Amino acid sequence: QKQVAAGGEGAPLAVYGEYLLVSSPGENRILLNMGGIANFTFLPSDGASGVVFSTDTGPGNTLSDTFARIFFDTPFDAGGEIASKGAVTPELLYNLKKHAFFDSDFPKTTGPEVFNLDYIRNAQQRSGMTSVSAEDLMATLTAFSAETIADAIRKAAGDAGDFEVYVSGGGAHNPVLMNHISARLSDFRIRPTEEIGIPGDAKEAILFAVLANETVAGEVTDLGRLSGVPAVFMGKVSFPA
Repeated sequence: QKQVAAGGEGAPLAVYGEYLLVSSPGENRILLNMGGIANFTFLPSDGASGVVFSTDTGPGNTLSDTFARIFFDTPFDAGGEIASKGAVTPELLYNLKKHAFFDSDFPKTTGPEVFNLDYIRNAQQRSGMTSVSAEDLMATLTAFSAETIADAIRKAAGDAGDFEVYVSGGGAHNPVLMNHISARLSDFRIRPTEEIGIPGDAKEAILFAVLANETVAGEVTDLGRLSGVPAVFMGKVSFPA
């Protein structure tokens, strides 16, 4: 609520903790987290707070998880096994990527209120791909997440120099998703966040612990107005009655 009151969108909030924990003066870094919605934090090596930001990129696992639950009675596509049995359908992929969110400026946020089962069905109807097999659809949804993630990272990096991309979240355990991302970012070095001392499956818990500490300490995290990420005194301390 405080970030929204200060002019932000309330998410993603990773930028505050990641700027404090893993900014590196010797390395351009992008911290990519692939949960339901994928997001990354942009951390150039010069440490200039005015250009640091976090942004959502679009779906991470939310569409493939939804599809897996409904059509395969499993909570997610473990190891990309379902996607690996299908083939990407270019016409459907093209229509999945046709949304104004992907052309809007950073930083930005989205969620399953936009990217959901209805979104898939509408894209199928526009592309005439309503009879595509379940495996092909899963393969296409996985490629959709990967391509929009990679496109956003490439757009953010621009001409800023070499970047290390450190990955975390459930999507990091999906080899089909990771192979797609690696293929589209072949000139980037992609590594797990464990290499910078942060367990990938615990990264968000660690970041929010940092925010809790900053709140208790009474600190304001100021990343500079140029980035569109407001300076904010994060969190709330609630005592029992």
